[in-house]
Amino acid sequence: MAFELSQDQRALADLLVKFCSTELTSEYIRKRFESDQITDQKLRTKLAELGIFELFDQFPPVASALMDLGIVAGCCGFSLMPESLIENLFAGPFLASCLLGEPERAKLADFVQLQELCRGSLLGTVGAAVVSKNADAELRLVPQAGQARYLLLLNDAGAQVVTLVDLKSPGVTLAPEQVLDRTLRRSRISLQGVRGLDLKCRSNPFRAFAFLKACESIGAARRAVEMTAAYVKERRQFDSPIGAFQAVQHRLADMYLKLEALQALSRFAGWAHGNSIEQFDLSAAALIAQTAEHTPWILESAIQLHGGIGFTWEYDLHLLLRRVQTNSALYGPPADNNEHLIELARNQ
Repeated sequence: MAFELSQDQRALADLLVKFCSTELTSEYIRKRFESDQITDQKLRTKLAELGIFELFDQFPPVASALMDLGIVAGCCGFSLMPESLIENLFAGPFLASCLLGEPERAKLADFVQLQELCRGSLLGTVGAAVVSKNADAELRLVPQAGQARYLLLLNDAGAQVVTLVDLKSPGVTLAPEQVLDRTLRRSRISLQGVRGLDLKCRSNPFRAFAFLKACESIGAARRAVEMTAAYVKERRQFDSPIGAFQAVQHRLADMYLKLEALQALSRFAGWAHGNSIEQFDLSAAALIAQTAEHTPWILESAIQLHGGIGFTWEYDLHLLLRRVQTNSALYGPPADNNEHLIELARNQ
């Protein structure tokens, strides 16, 4: 069964590709990487003008909502988006319109200014607790927490309950962290005696968000494959393009094969979320595991096929590798992943 993008989804992808190619140039990304700039308000204004927040502010939601958001995440990875757009959308309109039923949505509306959260006037970010006890928790590597008003706390990977925390509450402290991927600034958040709003979701929120980070990594891998395919046509050795050598062809073919397999699995998981929810947990868990294994390999292979220039600071491949390694570390599969997948398959 093939899961091709609809005409509207292709239009969304084309819009984002055009925007990112114009606004997120290599020079701009490197400026953000090498500076202390945390956010760019002009870029955020342009993103809001695209109407992406309104796209996911539909209740009841369309069946393709998670797949649509996966398209956005893939474009973020391809272009190395230096803003926490995925987190803002997930903790804003996607939470309110796609993850919550009517009673929980009403609870959310009593806790926040719902329209402002869904339209991006108030921003939310996403984090998973590494230490949690009663009303205290510590979260690591939360993207752009200083620019967000709310924190969506993802609980245990198997739980369907999330907690929304007002970051202006007493007992919340933020501290910047040194990170591998400096295109997106991150913070450590400590919650001391902070009470948030518990919300029960219609599907597994941790797995849905990890699915989106997998889509982001797939987008980064796709860019690496495209860069490598272009490079091996131009770089010459022994009066021939290095792409004419069989060893190079085989490695690049393996990279493309793994990428397309990941893309197909991501589309099936996105489809399952809106059309066959009982298949979503297994397909998303498989995608998360495969992405964490194969996208770093694709990036490392791209660097090798570029030869010496691939290892240089001035070339962009290492920036893509940093993004996929960070995603794999934060939202990769559990240590007992094989047993976990078998258990999910048994429950089908």
